[in-house]
Amino acid sequence: MTESSDAYEAYLKGRYFWGKRDTESLYKALEQFRYATELDPQFAEAFAGIADTQHLIFSYNIEINPGIVDEAKVNLERALELKPDSPDALVTLGTIQMGVDWDWKAAQNQFERALELNPSYATAHHWYGLYFGFRGEAEKSRQQMELARQLDPLSTIIQLNLGWSQFVAGNSDAYVQASQAVLEREPNFWDAHWDLGTAYVQKGQLAEGIAELEKAAELAHRSTATLSSLGYALGRAGRRSEAEKILRELQRRASTAPEEIAMIHVALGDKAKALQWLKRAYQSHSKGLLLLRADPWYRPLGSEARYQELLRNVGLPPVAG
Repeated sequence: MTESSDAYEAYLKGRYFWGKRDTESLYKALEQFRYATELDPQFAEAFAGIADTQHLIFSYNIEINPGIVDEAKVNLERALELKPDSPDALVTLGTIQMGVDWDWKAAQNQFERALELNPSYATAHHWYGLYFGFRGEAEKSRQQMELARQLDPLSTIIQLNLGWSQFVAGNSDAYVQASQAVLEREPNFWDAHWDLGTAYVQKGQLAEGIAELEKAAELAHRSTATLSSLGYALGRAGRRSEAEKILRELQRRASTAPEEIAMIHVALGDKAKALQWLKRAYQSHSKGLLLLRADPWYRPLGSEARYQELLRNVGLPPVAG
């Protein structure tokens, strides 16, 4: 790591804020990681932390300029120059290869290499679990997430994603329980309200789901991701005019990802428009397409040849129509 106690303290603070996943905390994480590299310019893990956080800021649609990913790659290159066998850096490289490049084999290699170097690295198990979840390998996803939870039982995002890995397998109750457990500790954590609402909607408890998604949207300052899920839920509930109002708001916002609009069209029963927007998402290389196979909202498109083609183009396994 580093011989500087101050740099290490800054790094730990960075990881704390990084784990919270809200906009303000992610920028605080960047500040702490950068401070750590100022204190010790040879601190590889701190450079990896900068890259990791920049990738999350892009993935969460906080900044839509792809330039932030280019900056992340520069910081990651620096981390790997300093320490080629850094598990932190290898995992970050894998997340970018998976989330930005759609190079699934390369990403898997990075996750496995990181775990060879440090089998007790919770973040490596966590991201490897997401890898399997995105690909629809639900049991492998759950196993990796469970290992991550055992290694870092206080991580809220790992606990939520453990529930998500079971949700991918069709177990919405586990997703509800995981989200509620996190909310008992952090009642204003927007991501947990978002996840709980998502689980309720999939269970058919639409009123409860809409209430949770409205809370998530409020806490996340009406982020496009939360609004998209809310619009989907309203569409599922037959509240078409409200869903269309959100659709119009999303279409006015430059930061809206195409798949977020596609999702609402699925709920409104317009497969043709949904597929048109998903095609735009592919053409713009939108990071949200990682969920194209795992997200149950897209299942009504399963019999469509254009949907199956999109899966192939993103490098994801086909699904039964």
